[in-house]
Amino acid sequence: MRLKPTVFARPRLPASVEGRDDARVDEQAIGAVDWARVQDAYGSAEAVPGLLARAAEDPSDSGVWIDLWSRLCHQGTVYEASFLAIPTLAAIARSAPATAYSPPLNLLAAIAGSTDVSGTPDTRERYADALASCLPAAETYAAAAEDDRDFCYALSVVAGLRGEQTWHQVLTWVAEAGVPVTCPGCGEDLCLILDGYPPHVTLSWDDTSGGPNLVPAGPDAIVGFAAHMVDAATQHSRHQVARRLLATLGDAWCPVCGLGFSSREALGLGDEAQMPSEVWTAGYVFTEPLRDLREAVGEAATLREELLREIGAGHVLHGVELHVIARATPQDDVIVQAADGRVALVHLTWSGHPDTPPWPTTELVTSPEHLENLIESRY
Repeated sequence: MRLKPTVFARPRLPASVEGRDDARVDEQAIGAVDWARVQDAYGSAEAVPGLLARAAEDPSDSGVWIDLWSRLCHQGTVYEASFLAIPTLAAIARSAPATAYSPPLNLLAAIAGSTDVSGTPDTRERYADALASCLPAAETYAAAAEDDRDFCYALSVVAGLRGEQTWHQVLTWVAEAGVPVTCPGCGEDLCLILDGYPPHVTLSWDDTSGGPNLVPAGPDAIVGFAAHMVDAATQHSRHQVARRLLATLGDAWCPVCGLGFSSREALGLGDEAQMPSEVWTAGYVFTEPLRDLREAVGEAATLREELLREIGAGHVLHGVELHVIARATPQDDVIVQAADGRVALVHLTWSGHPDTPPWPTTELVTSPEHLENLIESRY
């Protein structure tokens, strides 16, 4: 199955790129540069053209790719030689056979996605056409992925090629099911454990003691490049990858200071989710096991008072004006609607006092379909 064109589709390329024979592109790109005057990670880049020629001749030569990585993207740092090598690397990537791991695509995307440029102006915009020309190869790469980990790295390649530098890095963490993040309140280094049941926040990658639950973002609230990635994972039946992405874009609580925060904003992905433009509950009819309380003013007010007693500092709903609009019985779940348009399913604890986040446990609900899926899984 092909991915959506908005993610991988090849744009119309200028005549300078379209239709060229890939082997001749390599020769032209290599020969047009005075590599002895160019810098790579080790100084003069005079060895780079020979390495590129070897890579073009035999893309399966792992040794040459190790040498190119060390010179052109040393520990994530890129150089003038890195940018000048983009046309040749793109030519190799376009012509290389589809495999579960593509050395030219990964190096190319790492150069495009790097945030650490050393000793040279950032000239990557000059090579936007060459990078975009590799997106069809990235689609094939994703389709050939052997497992979820490889698929995430393929998505990271797409992010790099599209200039989504933050996503390029985040997707490599998603591939390992653990995303490092810093608490915006106390500055503690934390880890989002994405494959936990449920996903949660810990103090380190190997902390098995558990921690506050993550509240995943709703699929309907995701926009921009994030929506493309979730769609791609779903279309390729990589459902666990889609769940990891939604957890990464959700809400978290710090196990040290108790602060609730948006993990997407802490990761620099703050524009990748939005609140719905209109509240979907307006015309929704609640059915069993939910009972509509919008006309049961007294019962709704009693439940609201208890909920406000339980919501402590750091909770995702702390300080938010909200109203209880439905209740599930005999379970202690309520549907609340916030003044900012959010709708949530909250499990009351009936403690009568502020609980420690993430209690009372809360899941934001973004659509009728989302609510119905939750009800089906919970009841």
